[in-house]
Amino acid sequence: MLKQLNESLENQVGERTRELEDARHAAQNMLRDMDRQRAVAKQAQAAAEQARAEAEHARAEAELANELLEQRAKELAESQSAAMNMMRDADRARAAAELAQTEAEHAKETVEQHAKELEASRSATVNMMKDIDRTRQELAQRARELERSNKELDDFAYVASHDLKAPLRGIDNLAKWIAEDTANILPEKSRGHLQKMQQRVQRMEGLLDDMLRYSRAGRIKGTVEEIATGDLVRETIDMVSPPERFTVSVVSEMPTVLSDPAPLRQVFLNLIANAIKHHDRADGRVEVSATDDGEFVEFMVSDDGPGIPTEYHERIFRMFQTLRPRDEVEGSGMGLAVVKKVVESQGGRIGVESADGSGSVFRVTWKKMQ
Repeated sequence: MLKQLNESLENQVGERTRELEDARHAAQNMLRDMDRQRAVAKQAQAAAEQARAEAEHARAEAELANELLEQRAKELAESQSAAMNMMRDADRARAAAELAQTEAEHAKETVEQHAKELEASRSATVNMMKDIDRTRQELAQRARELERSNKELDDFAYVASHDLKAPLRGIDNLAKWIAEDTANILPEKSRGHLQKMQQRVQRMEGLLDDMLRYSRAGRIKGTVEEIATGDLVRETIDMVSPPERFTVSVVSEMPTVLSDPAPLRQVFLNLIANAIKHHDRADGRVEVSATDDGEFVEFMVSDDGPGIPTEYHERIFRMFQTLRPRDEVEGSGMGLAVVKKVVESQGGRIGVESADGSGSVFRVTWKKMQ
């Protein structure tokens, strides 16, 4: 029994010893595990420290990277703005280039058009010069023909004023001789016929003289000089020698002109003489005046005579035109035709203002400087 108890106790002690041994081994294992865990913990702590350091470093690098990114973002924004500006500049440059190209093409077309126009103008100028040469030659030919015609006209006028007068003088002499030889036997009516014949002969001689003056009017050039027209008119009035009761006067300040005095004197002489000849009263009045008309002077010769009907205002300036029968007023009807030709040859104009029964005003424009 005791043996069994001993054996039981020994078994229990053995089991307890084994349990203690197992516990010791387990404790040792636990210590070793703890050591390992402590080492792992140290390693983990070190790793954590390293991770924290790396995290701090990473954070610093992240902040730096962020700053770099922000800087880069700013640079990118600036670059983008610059790029946009460059794009806008490029667009403007492209538009300007396109406009310049369009203008260049237009300019090219314009130049080509101008070139064509210049070529056409050159061709037209060449043709014009040819036409001018032909015209110059034609004018020279016409000038020669005109000179020849003027010479023939002068020759005709000479014949008319000299050779044709010879038979007229013979007729006049015959009429005088007949009147003298038959003074006591010729009836009064026949003596009147002889007188009319002599008057017709004298009228024919005057007509021939007027034709000569008309043919030469404006073609004979004299010396251009300074003329005090007031003095010229007064000299002309003395030449006309108006009737005693007739008044011819200068009623305004007369200008000084630069002209040939002969044609201007002839104009005043004809106009004043006509006004006196065709007046219906012995106490008539003629007035000469002048006004400034730019590069011209306008002379007026006015009278208080019977006037001229409107329908005759142009006709009186034609050759051989008279308002009254030549038996009533002696004249060839050439005076105003000569005046018109003289005035127009000097670059002026002549016209009349009148009505039947209200006097007449003859207006003559004359260049201040010929």
